[in-house]
Amino acid sequence: MITGPLTMRELTEVVATVCDGDPVHLGTAREWSREANCLGLPSDRFAEVIAVLETCFFVPLLPEALRCTTPRELVELINTQVTSGV
Repeated sequence: MITGPLTMRELTEVVATVCDGDPVHLGTAREWSREANCLGLPSDRFAEVIAVLETCFFVPLLPEALRCTTPRELVELINTQVTSGV
């Protein structure tokens, strides 16, 4: 369970869990996938990651998450929405 602001490490852990423990290097995600999302994941896996984060933080994220261009931007989006009470 994630408490407090989301960190890059926690995002990486969520992605690894969704991807069945496969090593994930978010900084190079665009190098290993041609998917058009900030995590470089196949669209179904990206949606799974976002669903986990929505459940953890009780905020809707998918439409805004699709507009993020980097993993760090996604972390900032989540933390902004959580602190704003969206």
